[in-house]
Amino acid sequence: MAIKGKNRARSGGSRRVIAAPPRPQLVVRKKQVWQRRGVWIGAGALVVAVILVLALNSVRTHHRAAERQTIADFVSTYSLLLTGKFPPDATTLPPTGYNIYPQLAADIASLEAGTLSGDTLKTKGSSLTTSASTSGDAIDKLDVTKIIPAKADVFEVGDVRGPGATRLALGDGQFLIVQAFHVYAQIGGLFSSAVGLDAAGRKAIAAQAQALSQEAQSLFNRGWQEVINIKTAFGLNTQQPFNPPPPASPPVSPTPSVSPS
Repeated sequence: MAIKGKNRARSGGSRRVIAAPPRPQLVVRKKQVWQRRGVWIGAGALVVAVILVLALNSVRTHHRAAERQTIADFVSTYSLLLTGKFPPDATTLPPTGYNIYPQLAADIASLEAGTLSGDTLKTKGSSLTTSASTSGDAIDKLDVTKIIPAKADVFEVGDVRGPGATRLALGDGQFLIVQAFHVYAQIGGLFSSAVGLDAAGRKAIAAQAQALSQEAQSLFNRGWQEVINIKTAFGLNTQQPFNPPPPASPPVSPTPSVSPS
């Protein structure tokens, strides 16, 4: 005879097992870009690099400005030495020019007109030759290489640069100025050669003197312009006031003697 209780116990004991749910995965949230340590380190390094670059550029700019000012001072010194060799009676022609022998044009006109005596012609000719030769020789002895440093790289043309360019430009100008004084010395020789000539001879000599005077002034202007261009490139003042020649002293009338009464 079957026992019902046991069957019920067995059938009731077989229960269905429910599987455990999967464990939740651990998700690590990434920090925002501005919260990352590496970003801050990189940004700091970038800021330091920018500061260093700006500081180096500032130092270089200051150094270049100081170096340029030093060279400008040398150019100014050279200009003063050069003009110091000009004849004492040279006058300025604003804004930047010079009239080396302001009395020469009038003397040539007097030579042509025959109003100068033989002694006066000799005196004027000798004086002009001596003055021009003295100035030309003195300027020729100016050594640009000992005044202007080789690193000066400014030429009279703005886009041309290179070591020694400033020396080259000033040297070219100096050469032209020396040649101008050599031509002025030749004019002095013409005055001396006009002594004793007739009217036709004096006019011929005066025409030669006039042509040489124009050539000399042209040579001087070209040479002096080289100096002006370099001074302008360095920001130096090239303006000069008008310096008229001193007025000629009027003749002194003899004072009549007073005899005692």
